Amino acid sequence: LESARALLDAHADPERQDLHGEDARFLLARGKSDDDAIFHLLMTHEVGAGDSPEKERERKSSKPTIEIATPTQRLEHLKRTNLNGETLLHMAVLHGRAALVRA
Repeated sequence: LESARALLDAHADPERQDLHGEDARFLLARGKSDDDAIFHLLMTHEVGAGDSPEKERERKSSKPTIEIATPTQRLEHLKRTNLNGETLLHMAVLHGRAALVRA
């Protein structure tokens, strides 16, 4: 998961996002977990929009975290996708944070 964390600031390929109909607000990063399964991470800077200016500054200055969710957890948003035939994952925003849901 450390290599995936290292890619959080990577920029998504807009063509790939458009091709798969993904929301342009999300930042797509790809990395490998410790068990070498390929993860697709959805990160967004839009989560928390409408916060007070102080909260907005704090959110932007803090390092994003990745949560590992299970399919049984209640998810605010859930997407299934398969990018270029790669591992199918659930990608979601869980409690206002990007989450990976193991398929």
